[in-house]
Amino acid sequence: MDVYVDDMIIKSKTASTHMAGLAETFRMLKRFNMHLNISKCIFGVSSRKFLEFIIHQRGIDTNPEKEHSKGAWTLHVDGSAIIEVIGVGLILKSPSRETYERSFRLQFRATNNEAKYEALLHGLCLTLEMHVGDLEVFNDSQLLMGHVNRSYKARDPTMVQYLTETR
Repeated sequence: MDVYVDDMIIKSKTASTHMAGLAETFRMLKRFNMHLNISKCIFGVSSRKFLEFIIHQRGIDTNPEKEHSKGAWTLHVDGSAIIEVIGVGLILKSPSRETYERSFRLQFRATNNEAKYEALLHGLCLTLEMHVGDLEVFNDSQLLMGHVNRSYKARDPTMVQYLTETR
């Protein structure tokens, strides 16, 4: 079985720590027999658009080109599953540009797609707690977003019903 890594960033504050981070990443990839698609690899970039974000020396910001409606809140979610480590992250941004970020590990086994759904569910729970009105959701998974906006038919109609009821 071949396993390829999807959406990975290795970011460091200094060149010396970056080299150590790269070396550790490559050791882990090799250890678990994972591969990178060389045509998608970019090295030595100080600032770059990545998915719905801009990665730069000061941190990570939402890509303003991806924010269609200035009056809406935006929720960017992602999840990733690698062997026994399953993590999710989300960034909720208000129309006035206040940012709320969350990231954590899931305490159960999940596939990469399940991790992406978990990230969305946690993000939607946060928006409910904060009484968010208009909301735009962003994720790099066509499957996930297709289920949410009903452009794909879900195998399990209860998932679509649950997601739409929590809006």
